[in-house]
Amino acid sequence: MTNLREFLRKTLCCDEGPLPLCHAQRAWLDLLLKCCEMKKLWITDWPKGWSTQALRCTMLLSLGLFGPGLLKLEHRAHAAQPASYGTRQLEAHAQSLAGQNIHNVDAFLQTLLAPARSDQDKAWLIYSWATRHFRHDARVAAKLGDTGEQQLARLIALRRGSCAVYAHVTTQLLQKAGLEAQTIVGQALVGQEQSASGTTNHVWTQVRLNQEWWTMDSTWGAGHMDDTGFVAEPNAEFFLIKPEHSVLMYHDPKDRLGIQQQWGMGAKTFRKLPDNTLTLIGLGFDRQQVLQTAKRGARLADTFAPTPGTFTVQQAPLTRQIAANQSVQFSLATNHYQELALVQDEEWQTMPAKRTAQGLEYTLHTKPKRGDLLLMGRKPGSQNFEALLAYVVQ
Repeated sequence: MTNLREFLRKTLCCDEGPLPLCHAQRAWLDLLLKCCEMKKLWITDWPKGWSTQALRCTMLLSLGLFGPGLLKLEHRAHAAQPASYGTRQLEAHAQSLAGQNIHNVDAFLQTLLAPARSDQDKAWLIYSWATRHFRHDARVAAKLGDTGEQQLARLIALRRGSCAVYAHVTTQLLQKAGLEAQTIVGQALVGQEQSASGTTNHVWTQVRLNQEWWTMDSTWGAGHMDDTGFVAEPNAEFFLIKPEHSVLMYHDPKDRLGIQQQWGMGAKTFRKLPDNTLTLIGLGFDRQQVLQTAKRGARLADTFAPTPGTFTVQQAPLTRQIAANQSVQFSLATNHYQELALVQDEEWQTMPAKRTAQGLEYTLHTKPKRGDLLLMGRKPGSQNFEALLAYVVQ
């Protein structure tokens, strides 16, 4: 036996066959194997006496002790994260099938879904494949006509198209896989920099998993457009978006999930939402205040695509415009930045920090003068500050 990986695999097999390890136990064991694989701890002349048996018993005991707890953690993670263990392997499998000529859709789908162990796996495989098989091309869409009336095999063979092609193929494959899914034709929030109305016509998919509806957008999950055209950049950001989030990104005219009516989100209100609405809510701003402010047509504070979880706003102006010489308070919690400061022209106001049970809390009362106002943060070990929030003081 030449290495620890082979040794463990052999010693963890009983007379009846390999132990039935759960996913979490396999993950734990794989991590142990990877950590030890770097060194050849077991060589060919390793003694096979009591020490070998002792190690085997230790491994079995560890799996017995920690296995149930790991299994509970796996179930919790499975409920919180729709994609199951092995997401990268599933994604690699889907990628290997992208771009191929497909003569029989049913046979192809069977091959695509072969490694799936759950409905979430099926949805992830179809989404991953669709984001890689197609390239966004509006010219193809213009020649195609009504995408909803086209045969699935023809749409797949195109390998190009608009959001309608992405969505209709994704939806039909989900349905063929036995999942409840529907194609939604409506509007998406893109911001006034991209469109005068702040929105654009869009088509996406809704799929029902675990008795809950999710939004799936394989078009935006495939990449983005820039001055040179379509840039392929497959990502998981638009896979299984919760309804309360999707309603701030997409507007369904038929309101199939009923959330827009519940929130009073008509088309007029939706067009007023800034494209960073979801970001502001994620940073800690109250959702209802954000929506009410957007309904009034007031522009919200500018954000700079912060990494989720880097800081939480406890108190700060919500609107982009702030009255000059009026007292405002900034209060943020973060363990990601070592220093926070308010910057106006070349004047810097460092925000004092205090340690709380949740981490560091930075608070500052100020009366800003006219001009641009930036909230900046500096990470530990860095000499540079980065912008977090931006305002205009008038």
